[in-house]
Amino acid sequence: MDTSDNKEKTAKTGTKKPETEEEKKAKEERLKLWRENEAKRKAEKKRKLMLLIMSLALAIITFFLFLGYVLGYVNMKTAKKNNDDSFQNVNTQISNLDSTLIKTQNRLIAVQQETTNLDSALVQTQNQLITAQQEITNKLESNYRAVKKQVNNVDWKLKTVQKKVTEMEKKTQDSLDNAKEREKTILLLLLSQKKTMAKQDSVITELTTKTVKLDSATTIANEALVKKHWRLR
Repeated sequence: MDTSDNKEKTAKTGTKKPETEEEKKAKEERLKLWRENEAKRKAEKKRKLMLLIMSLALAIITFFLFLGYVLGYVNMKTAKKNNDDSFQNVNTQISNLDSTLIKTQNRLIAVQQETTNLDSALVQTQNQLITAQQEITNKLESNYRAVKKQVNNVDWKLKTVQKKVTEMEKKTQDSLDNAKEREKTILLLLLSQKKTMAKQDSVITELTTKTVKLDSATTIANEALVKKHWRLR
């Protein structure tokens, strides 16, 4: 502001006049007032900005609260519908279970009747088994007695056979002993015969040698007789 006034004065006069005390005070008052107004204006702008921010924040909070309420309401409706469906499903399952229970009870009654019939059949079968077991026991005892008799006969025959076998083994052993004695005697005879044959072979060899010598002497004598005969002629 003071710069613009000085420029106006300079433009009018062409020279700058010195300021008086009153002008300085007025200038300071105007400057101070301008600064106060500027501070108020900034404070007002800042206050309005804060109010705008708070309004926006309140609007956003209100929006989210409303959105949460709407979502909660929707979830509540959905949960209620699901609960209704679940309750309906439970009722249906209970009805099915009641039907199944009735069928099961009827089946149990039928099974009890079948069990009673089976018990009766089981008693009858047990009586038949007792009768059959008694018959089998009697037959087994009869067969056991017969088999025992046959076993006794077989044992007697086996003992007889064993006795005969023992006697035959004894006779066979005696025969073997006799045969061994005879074999020993034969071996001794053969040994003696071999010795005799060896002696005979030695005598035959000696006789053969003597015969050869005799033949040689005879041949020489015959030759001498022939020569003598020729001389005599």
